Amino acid sequence: YLNKLKAKNILDDKNKNIVTSVSKNGIELINQILIGLSSKDIRGLVDKGTKTKDNTIIFIISLEDQKTSIGVGISQNLTDRYDAANFAKKISIYLGGKGGGGRKDFAQAGGGSSTLEKAKEALNKISEEI
Repeated sequence: YLNKLKAKNILDDKNKNIVTSVSKNGIELINQILIGLSSKDIRGLVDKGTKTKDNTIIFIISLEDQKTSIGVGISQNLTDRYDAANFAKKISIYLGGKGGGGRKDFAQAGGGSSTLEKAKEALNKISEEI
């Protein structure tokens, strides 16, 4: 219960849940940076966004206790053109990690200790590849 309450408080706080959404080449790109959300909560957020919409790619970075967690989701209709595992690995390496893994529609990775600014840079850089 406490973990769910903590996650809800983070998602409701605009200072801890920084979301930008842009349309690029007919694809909705959702970039989300979360402060303090655990890595296990990322999957639910990614699934919520990609399972209900087509033409959507979600990049999530969570900064928690000197640890960076990364989640990437790609709606099913885009998996023939994009690979979530590839994106997760690139973001991880940019943030000082060693990569990650997963499937074409969902992947997670870890990064080193990172900052909000570095996370924003990583999302901007990966968004350029779409």
